Amino acid sequence: MLQTVIRWLLAISLLANLVLGVLFFRQHDGAVEAKTEERQAVASAQACSQGVDQLQQQAQQRQAAAAPKIAAAASAARAADRLADEIMRMPPADPGDACRSAVERVNSWWKGKPK
Repeated sequence: MLQTVIRWLLAISLLANLVLGVLFFRQHDGAVEAKTEERQAVASAQACSQGVDQLQQQAQQRQAAAAPKIAAAASAARAADRLADEIMRMPPADPGDACRSAVERVNSWWKGKPK
């Protein structure tokens, strides 16, 4: 009788240890998977940050390279504005013919345009 009880207790203990072992390994595998996903997320975030830094450097370089061209274009635009103002201030070529006066103004403007 005592041997039967001991056998049952050992069987129950073995079964409990087996269940606990399975649960432990499932939880352990989940923890390992979570840690792996975390490392991948950190690596992706670092790669993204490096990419953003590189893009910012490229933007600054392009801005510096474009600055003289922007300044030249602004200067040319101001010169064109002055020329247009001068043409518009001129009295009409033929006060009685608005169309001919407009043609003369456009021709004056074309003469001042760079080719």
